[in-house]
Amino acid sequence: MHKLILCSLLLLSACKKNPKNTETLYYQQALLEIKDGNHHKAINLLEQTLKRNPENIKAAALQGNLFYLEKNYQEAEKVYRQAISKCKDEALKTDILNNLACTLVILNQLQEAQNIWQNLTNNKYYSTPEVAYFNLGFQEFRAQNFLEAKNYLAKSIEIQPSYTDARWYLTLTLYYLKDYQEAKLQLDILKLQSHDSQLLNNLENAINA
Repeated sequence: MHKLILCSLLLLSACKKNPKNTETLYYQQALLEIKDGNHHKAINLLEQTLKRNPENIKAAALQGNLFYLEKNYQEAEKVYRQAISKCKDEALKTDILNNLACTLVILNQLQEAQNIWQNLTNNKYYSTPEVAYFNLGFQEFRAQNFLEAKNYLAKSIEIQPSYTDARWYLTLTLYYLKDYQEAKLQLDILKLQSHDSQLLNNLENAINA
């Protein structure tokens, strides 16, 4: 099953060959450790980065993501909130807010997560509102609130028609709502977009049963 959409913020292209200070050096070393899958080392290196410059929001956001990937969700929440409070880059702030909302869902703070995503759908600085709509729809799908899920997921693919995860869950939602005709229509579109033919064939068989 697909998970909530977490913005990666893994800015590997930020590496430069000649770091000018220890802050930059620690940050670049952290990126290399991430590339090698050494999350714990990267977290420690980012901590050194932040000790030298607490205003390095990209480093803080990246550290939050690593805590999330390591399933240390309480620490991820703490780091995200601190980064949001200091962030002056509105576009970056929206990505961190999305990641905070994903973390809050896991911590069972669902209402705050939903409020964040609702606000992001109307935030002019957020470049991917379809992700916010998908995350809202996915939560309603998980709660078996299929009518609400349908509305959010339909809005997501209205914004981004190639968003296969959103279309997949919309198709499933329509199936559970017994709207088989519309589910089949969405499935036909999905078959043109996706390579997971076995999964799609299984759903098609269920719809046609």
